[in-house]
Amino acid sequence: MNAGISNATNTRKHIETLLRKSRDVKGAVHECKLSYESVIGSLNSALSEVRDDKEYLTATYDLKIASTDNIERCAKAVASGKVKDETILSGNKVVPIFGMSAYNAVDKLMH
Repeated sequence: MNAGISNATNTRKHIETLLRKSRDVKGAVHECKLSYESVIGSLNSALSEVRDDKEYLTATYDLKIASTDNIERCAKAVASGKVKDETILSGNKVVPIFGMSAYNAVDKLMH
């Protein structure tokens, strides 16, 4: 989860830089900023739920949401806005990998 949080945080920082530099990409890229804020929030919640609370079921929910709904918002915005930024595209591909890998690990803790 820490690696996923780090990767998503770096992608969000890149997005924030794009938003400061270019007005042309604001719509789709702003949606990605919101999406990555949600991803990071869900991953942080899951980490706390596993580490501090041992709430594995709640953690798997947050991991699944981060890996699907949260990141889909950015993926759809990028597709409709025809954004070709490699950092965002790469981030959108790896968030589900980090999230679902953590989901599978936490799911095994419940059994």
